[in-house]
Amino acid sequence: MLNQPNQSAICPVCSSPDHHELNYGGHFFFNRPMPLVHCEKCGLKYIPQNLTSAEVTSMYDNATYFDTDYAGGAQPHYTESQAANEKKAARVLNFIKKFKSQGKLLEIGCAGGHFLDLARRKYHFDVTGVEMSSDMAAHARSLGLTVFTGEVYGLPKDRGPFDVIYMGDVLEHVPNLREFTDYILNLLNPKGLLVLELPLTYNPTLVGLVVGLKNLVRNRKWEFKNILPSQHQPKLIKSPPYHLLLFNRSSIKEYLRTFHMQPLVIRIYDGEPKPQFAASMYSRLKTLSHKFTDKVFPYYFGDRAIVVAEKSK
Repeated sequence: MLNQPNQSAICPVCSSPDHHELNYGGHFFFNRPMPLVHCEKCGLKYIPQNLTSAEVTSMYDNATYFDTDYAGGAQPHYTESQAANEKKAARVLNFIKKFKSQGKLLEIGCAGGHFLDLARRKYHFDVTGVEMSSDMAAHARSLGLTVFTGEVYGLPKDRGPFDVIYMGDVLEHVPNLREFTDYILNLLNPKGLLVLELPLTYNPTLVGLVVGLKNLVRNRKWEFKNILPSQHQPKLIKSPPYHLLLFNRSSIKEYLRTFHMQPLVIRIYDGEPKPQFAASMYSRLKTLSHKFTDKVFPYYFGDRAIVVAEKSK
């Protein structure tokens, strides 16, 4: 891993020092509080907390993350979710195919390899993966994939350069965003694509607005955190700080501008409801919101984003 940055009050995306601490979304872990703050310039919400290499590795290189923490514990273990994972993968690959129909593709944080396997079998990319979890990397290699265990900094130089670099639910975990992004962009060919799929945990959603209005009527008080799922409302929760960077549309655009990437697609939408909420009113509302934001208004409301950007410098 490259040198970790010092704990800092500047925004990891736009370098602004102007921020304020939020009353939701933080963690208490590694024996220290890690509050969530909001950048007043670009809108990024982030945890300004330095993490060591050992701490980062300890969070991901264990079975617990993929048994329960992966996807919020709301679905079976990763290896039992191939169909659902490939459905998500096909959605992203169809966006990629509009701009690159072949070439060398690197996935950073490839887990057990379901995305790479589909990209190889049905989309005919020459694929390589990097994964921090030794168990998941071994599972990916059992599918016949070329996957390296560890961080991207250890990737053999002869594997690149790449035409596409894909990160699904990865960027929000990165503790040293600027050095990390500079490094991976050097692995891209000229006019190569950086493709991101990421959660927008604190972006307004249609379901959240309905819930927020209900709370407003009940409590006669408006608070932004009332539009969030209940698990995201406490100020500090005792859980690992997996998500260090929480993006919205404006901070995504600022991130791409900072690193000289030309946006080709920024698709914001509500994700589908997780199986644990099946048959509930929330699930019905979430399903309707997913269909509406995916087909009719795929720009502002939603808790998920797909981003395709081209290297321009």
